[in-house]
Amino acid sequence: MNSKTNFQEKLDNLVSEDKSNGQERARFRKQNKDWLLKSAEIALRVIDTLKDKKMTQAELAIQLETSPQNISKILKGQENLTLETIVKLERSLGIDLITIPKYIKQVEIKVPQFDFSSVVIPPTAFTYIEETVVVTKHYAKYQKEPAFVEPYRLTA
Repeated sequence: MNSKTNFQEKLDNLVSEDKSNGQERARFRKQNKDWLLKSAEIALRVIDTLKDKKMTQAELAIQLETSPQNISKILKGQENLTLETIVKLERSLGIDLITIPKYIKQVEIKVPQFDFSSVVIPPTAFTYIEETVVVTKHYAKYQKEPAFVEPYRLTA
């Protein structure tokens, strides 16, 4: 009877550990969903590029000066990659994995209600976004009033 009890205890421990481990994995995936999705996208792009270039994981590992096991982890799409690793992948494969949009600072200025036909501003100086006039910083320095004031909503 003692061996049955030990077996049952071991079985209960295995089952209870599996539940908590599964819950922990689910919690981890939920908490890290954003970077896990990006990691998976990078992995798919690297896999496609390796196929296109007829390149093996081992060859990529040599180029990146890392182990084939590390490349395998990256290609599973569950690695939290550093910028250094991403740049190494980009250089080795000749692809862009992350593109950072060019930063253009824009400021909103309040436009007083008056006849715009008397104002001379080149058409490229401003754009309309949700009926708010947005003037680029370059042209804002020519304004007589401060550029950082409440935005003025244009009415139709």
